[in-house]
Amino acid sequence: MDGWSHMLPVALVGIVVRLLWDQLRQPDVSPGPQPVLPVTVPPLRSTVFRPSRPRVHAALRTAQDGEFITITGRIQRSSGTLTAPLSGTACAAYAAYARSVPDDQGTPPRVDLREMKLASLAIEVADGTVSIEGDGLVWLRCAPVSPRNIERETAFLAGQQLQHLLPSTALTEAVLQVGDRVWVSGVLVSEPGGEHGYRDRPVQLRLEARPGQPLSLGRSRAGSPRSRSRHHAA
Repeated sequence: MDGWSHMLPVALVGIVVRLLWDQLRQPDVSPGPQPVLPVTVPPLRSTVFRPSRPRVHAALRTAQDGEFITITGRIQRSSGTLTAPLSGTACAAYAAYARSVPDDQGTPPRVDLREMKLASLAIEVADGTVSIEGDGLVWLRCAPVSPRNIERETAFLAGQQLQHLLPSTALTEAVLQVGDRVWVSGVLVSEPGGEHGYRDRPVQLRLEARPGQPLSLGRSRAGSPRSRSRHHAA
């Protein structure tokens, strides 16, 4: 009996050591690092802002209030006179450009300036008059001013501190006068006007700019507006 009492603790210790050894020899079944699955993200579509295209009308009666239109007529009158920057000509609207003379190496132009202005105008069309006012785009085929006015050319470039580049810059200009035939684009807006009674007020029509629908003006040829890209020559 006494012999068994001495052997029992030794046996228990052996069992515990065996269990620990078996535990250490077991393979590691814990999950390792998981593979990273590729995530496909659809490419972002680039949004290019493009102004809407106006609808051409021969007369105001066929256009609707709030419609973006193009119509042809003559400049009937101008409230105020502008002065073209390169020639000093008094006018109803003008466009002026300055661009570096291209070289044989294809160097990007160091000068690329444009200035467009129009006065508040009344345009006589086939069946009435429409007015325009405010900032707008003036699309004209420009040409060099002759004779040149160096003082005016220098002042035009000095607005952007580019006057030192005058010797390598080509400057062009074009103007519109009262009586010139033009096409004009804008959003048609009608509103009562005049000093008559409320019910007798004549309707006044004007063209104005809206987001994506710019107010534009150009010289009319063959009775219809031409491509915008062909109206501004360098």
